[in-house]
Amino acid sequence: MISLSSHFLLFAQIFTISLIISISGYLLKSFLFNTNDKYDFEENGLFGFVFIGFLALIVNFLLPLNILVNDLLLLSIFFLSLKFKFFNQNIVKLIIKILVVTFIAYIFLIYSDNNRPDAFLYHLPYSKIINEQKIIFGLSNLHFRFGHISIFQYISSFFVNSIFSIKGLVITISLVSSFFFFYFL
Repeated sequence: MISLSSHFLLFAQIFTISLIISISGYLLKSFLFNTNDKYDFEENGLFGFVFIGFLALIVNFLLPLNILVNDLLLLSIFFLSLKFKFFNQNIVKLIIKILVVTFIAYIFLIYSDNNRPDAFLYHLPYSKIINEQKIIFGLSNLHFRFGHISIFQYISSFFVNSIFSIKGLVITISLVSSFFFFYFL
C-alpha cells in the first residue's frame, strides 16, 4: 500500500511538471509568434509539449538527455520564464488551473495499470537509450522495437532529472490528456 506522503509527493511532482510545461508553451509562443499570452494556461500547456519535444530531440542529437543535461534545461526554462515575466499574472487563477490539470492527471495515474507489455518491450528501453546515449543512427537495425518511437518518449525522457527521477516518464503522458480535457472545458 502506498503511503499518504508518497501520494502528496506524486501530486506535487505532477503540479510542478504541469507548471513547467505551461511555461514552455508560453516561451514557444513568445519566441515563435511574438505574443504575450500568459493567461491561456491550457493552450500554453499544449504548446509546451511541442516545445519540450523538439527541444529534447534537438539536444539529443548532440548530448544524451541525462540528469545533468535535463536539470540545466529545466533551469534555463525557469530563468527564461522569469526574464519574460511569466509570473506577472494573477497567481491565484494560475494555481487553480494548475490544480485542476494536476488533479485530472493524478486520477489517471492512480487508476492506471502500468504493466502493459508494450511499455517494457520498446517504450521504456528506448527512453533509457535516450537518457544514456545521444541519437544512435541505425538503432532500429539492431532490433525492430527501437523503430517504434514517438515524440512523447523524448518529452518523457526530458523529465527524468534530479527532481522527478524516473516518475517523469509516466507523469508527462497523463498530462497530455489532462491539458487536452481542460482545453475543451
